[in-house]
Amino acid sequence: MHAYATCCRLGSRSGLSIIVLVTGLMAGCMTMDIPADKIQPLSAYPVKLEQQGLTIAVNALNKKEIDAVFGTNLLDDGILPVLVVAENRNPSTSFVLPKNKVVVADANAVSSGKTGVGQTKEAVGDTLSAAGVLLMSPLALVGTKLSSDAGTVSHGMGLKELQSHTVDPGQQVHGYVYVPISKEARGKQVNLRAIIEATDTSNFKSMTFDIPINNAVK
Repeated sequence: MHAYATCCRLGSRSGLSIIVLVTGLMAGCMTMDIPADKIQPLSAYPVKLEQQGLTIAVNALNKKEIDAVFGTNLLDDGILPVLVVAENRNPSTSFVLPKNKVVVADANAVSSGKTGVGQTKEAVGDTLSAAGVLLMSPLALVGTKLSSDAGTVSHGMGLKELQSHTVDPGQQVHGYVYVPISKEARGKQVNLRAIIEATDTSNFKSMTFDIPINNAVK
């Protein structure tokens, strides 16, 4: 269990000034626990793809799951967390899963058939304003729209964000990708695509996982 607190440092002040300052900062110094992740067995996630023994599952969290994982309903503030779980069942080969090779985007933005991560980012940029999804940085949304616990929530999002990994045989890794969702898109059927590239360390060849996430906002 992690906890995050805003630090309150007091300089040399009169007793009355210190009391006033402490009173004004009490809310900022309160701690809020960051819930621990609850990752299920890979078989529990229906949306997944396997290549060469590496299986990647993706799961767009519903409101109940978001609240359980982050302690607040990020979806109400326009942020959809998507869980990415990678498990290596190849007995002899490791796979590199770089953070910058993982994109979760509005399916309409990448419907042109471009499936590489670089091409997907380009396609998303070309259709950004029309997509209704991926409108701004999730961390920017945290800073402007969440409650007084925004610092803790933002810290928790950072801790849980998907990082770069080398996935060795028998190993499982996971993390979250944050997809901003516009108000117009909420309440409607939102179809996403996860485009993930992994590299086989035995031959340095890359493979692309193109995984649809239908009806992502529940």
